[in-house]
Amino acid sequence: MRHSLLGRLVLAMLLLVTLPATASRSEDLIALGPYQLVNTAGFTTAADGQRTEMGTDLGTVEVLVDLTRDGSAMVLTFDQVRLTLPRLPQGLAAVDWGGSESITLRRDDILTLTGKTRLEDVDTFGARIAWPQVGEAMLVLFEAGGSSYAGFLVSRPDGRTVVRQMEAHRYFASRPRAARGH
Repeated sequence: MRHSLLGRLVLAMLLLVTLPATASRSEDLIALGPYQLVNTAGFTTAADGQRTEMGTDLGTVEVLVDLTRDGSAMVLTFDQVRLTLPRLPQGLAAVDWGGSESITLRRDDILTLTGKTRLEDVDTFGARIAWPQVGEAMLVLFEAGGSSYAGFLVSRPDGRTVVRQMEAHRYFASRPRAARGH
């Protein structure tokens, strides 16, 4: 059975089990609310440098997003798992996602979305996670304007680089009538 990338991400986070979601939310967190996390693009690069675009996996998962009051970390809560992504001191410059020649967000796209002039200045949160059947991967998220976030899941199994681009958009349980077509 083929599992969606987001399903595998949740499984990877279950392997981490840092804090159960049933624990009370800390007063040290600022709740940003529920988001829908969706994969929007991806590619693999073989050891010889050959790049192959991956099919779009538009499966979504709901995630609750919080920030620590001091801004040092983002906390993602998926179903029964909480995952803490510390702020990366060097911003997005600390992450190599290889987006310069791919369908994923490029450096200039990100700088335009964030209103920054350097990747070092893009507020970025990230952590290494255990990825089932792949090993270690780096999950990063950064604010992409408004109340949206974008990010990457980057892994390097067997000499290849695998990159999935993600977007997180505010999730509202009911949409206005106009959005429903009424």
